[in-house]
Parts: sequence; C-alpha cells; structure tokens
Amino acid sequence: MFKIKYHIYFLFFFLFGSRFILQAQDITTLKSETSGQNDTNKIATWLKIANLFSDKYGRPDSLLYYSEIALKKASELNYTEGQQNALLNIAIAYLKKNNLDSSMAILNKLLIATKKSKDLTLKGNIKYYLGFNYRIKNDAKSAAEYYFASVTDYEKSKYYDGIGLAYLRLGGIFVFEKQFDQALLYGRKAIALLPKTVEPFTKVTILSGMSGICIQVATKDINFIDTSIVFAKTALVLADQFGYYTKGNQSCVSISNAYSIKGDNELALVYCKQAMNYRKYLFPSEIVISYLNFSDCYARLKQYKIALAYLDSSKIVLRSSPDPYYEMLIEERVYNYNKETGNFAAALDGKERYDLIKDSLFTIEKNE
Repeated sequence: MFKIKYHIYFLFFFLFGSRFILQAQDITTLKSETSGQNDTNKIATWLKIANLFSDKYGRPDSLLYYSEIALKKASELNYTEGQQNALLNIAIAYLKKNNLDSSMAILNKLLIATKKSKDLTLKGNIKYYLGFNYRIKNDAKSAAEYYFASVTDYEKSKYYDGIGLAYLRLGGIFVFEKQFDQALLYGRKAIALLPKTVEPFTKVTILSGMSGICIQVATKDINFIDTSIVFAKTALVLADQFGYYTKGNQSCVSISNAYSIKGDNELALVYCKQAMNYRKYLFPSEIVISYLNFSDCYARLKQYKIALAYLDSSKIVLRSSPDPYYEMLIEERVYNYNKETGNFAAALDGKERYDLIKDSLFTIEKNE
C-alpha cells in the first residue's frame, strides 16, 4: 500500500528536483512561428497547435481542423511522415468526438501502412489509440492487447510519455475488472516514470488518472482515499500552471469525490465549486457530471432544494446533447431527493421516468 509521507516527498522531488524543466506552449506563439517556417516544419507546428487546442481547451473540432490543414499540405508535398502523423491526429479527433468507427478505420489503415516503418513512436501511438477505442467500446481484452503492444514500441524508442500513459490505461482496465492489485501495479509503474516524462499534459494525466485508480481501490481499502487526494491536488497545481483546464476540472471532481467518501461534505462542496471555474472548457457530459456532483454535495448537507435546482440545470444542459444514461442518473436523484423533502408526487414522477429509461437501456444492451 502507498504511504502518504512517501508520496508527498516523491511528488515534491518530481515537481522541483527533476532534471526536466517544464515548458508551457502557447498557441498564439506557435501560430506566429509558422510564417517563417518551411513547409514540413509548418506541418509539425499545425499538429502541435491542434493538440494544444484539444488538450488545453477540450476542443476536438479544432484538433480536427488543424490536422486536416496539415494533411492537405503533407499530401501536396507527398510527405509520408507528415501524412501519417496528420491522419493519426484526425483519428484522435474522431475518437474525442465519439465517432469510434471513423477513428478505428483510420487507425487500422495506418497500422498496415506503417508496418515497415522505423518510426516506433508513431507505431506505438497508433496501437495506443486503438487500445483507447476498444476501451470505450468496453472490449477490455483487445484494449489491453493494444496497450501492451504500444509499450513494446515505446520502450524501443525510449518514449517515456507513451509508456507512462499506456501503463496508466492498463491500470484503468484492471480497476474496471476489479483486479485492484494489478491496477495498482501498473499505476505505480506510470507514477515511477514521471521524472522521465517530458510533456506537462502527460504528467497531469498520469497524476489525475492515478487519483481515480486510488478512489476505486478505496472501495476495498479506505486508506487509499488520502493517497488519491495527494495525487489529484498535485495534478491540479500542474493543470493550473500550464493551462490544462479540462484536467483541472477532472482533478477538482476527483478531490470532491474523495472528500465525500471521507465524510467531509463541506470540503467536497468547496472543490465542486472550484470545478466549475473550468466550465467553458468542458463537454456537455462533463458539465452534467459537475452539476450532479453539486447536487449530491448539497443533498449530503440536507439542502435538498438546492440539490434539486442543480438537477434542473443538468436537464437543461442535456437538451443540447441528449444521453439516456445521464438522464437516468438525474431521474434517480429526482426521486430520492424529492422523497426526502416529502414531495411524493414529484418523487413518483422521477421514479417512473427512471424506470422507463432503465428498461429502455436494458433492452438496447440485451439486443446488442
């Protein structure tokens, strides 16, 4: 089991004693640099801009837009490396837009096209994102196979950012399978690579991801809650420092959840509020999650009217991006919180809508 003192010391060393100096990248600066660059360097810069829009501001449309610009120029030059990297980023954009079929089609073509390539980092990236796609499709076995395959390529190219992220994703798979010992094993492997990783986004992702793993492990061993908070707070510092705002939201939500499990509902509410500082950088589903967390925090404080008001806010957000799963979570709370206030008519309406959505989802899953 992790020891809290050890991790505080380790993370202090990681932040201030590492031989790597983190550099923030600015989109405006990168755009200005393209005017003096040759065509191949412009392609690389456009792809950097594409990724920064996605990683910092949660904008997959911008990732797609700049990647397509890079692909067009690389195709005009018959520049194979540029074409392949642009296509990879287009596949990532489709993945983030939840268009998994398009993402996987591009990645599978790239897997064949790069079979004889000596660019092991690119080959590892293709396999990593194939693993990501399969994970979203709930095919844990295929996801794990591709993550392990990506590690093999990353190790050969000494791309430690990729190795760390792949280990983190493997930890997530094992958490999902309730294999907590294996989850911690790969989570620890990812954390151990932090001093060797270069990109701030990688560091934030690993720290926040490890926080999530520890929260799940805490369902079996409550001592991991404090460890989760240490990782999430460290991720939050870096997210704010380098402007990775979607990760800042995730870290706040993770900290809030951890304090809720500890029974400190006041602190949980503090981090719920802080999470909303990043609202404009979030997808609708992430905003819904934040509102649901608000609702739960106020309910635990017995302030059910405010809790119900945040459920109404969640419903408004879902109008722009309907999702039956989130609708079901909302109606479950509508039922429970109205019941607590003695508003049994509204509670019954919520229960009926919850049952209707649940039965519909069950039917869909059974058919699949």
